[in-house]
Amino acid sequence: MQIRTTPCRACGRPIMFIRTARGRYLPVDPDPVLTVRRGPGQVTIVTPRGEVIRGYETQEPPDPEIGAHAGYVPHWQTCPLAEEFRREAR
Repeated sequence: MQIRTTPCRACGRPIMFIRTARGRYLPVDPDPVLTVRRGPGQVTIVTPRGEVIRGYETQEPPDPEIGAHAGYVPHWQTCPLAEEFRREAR
């Protein structure tokens, strides 16, 4: 399966969009991250189904029974120009 990406309008890095459970499209980094859901977590990911999960990065394979999920980091967390872009969007 090929992932379609587009450049971020702020920084130019590749991003893709995932539809959230609320029906909105969220820009995310295209490289998947493995996360295990425990406590408040340090990483926020969005699964391909649009579920937002907070947890810790792991190398465990995805397994919902133990709380390990694969997903994508929202691009606003990694974009070096996120603050400037937010101000422009207002």
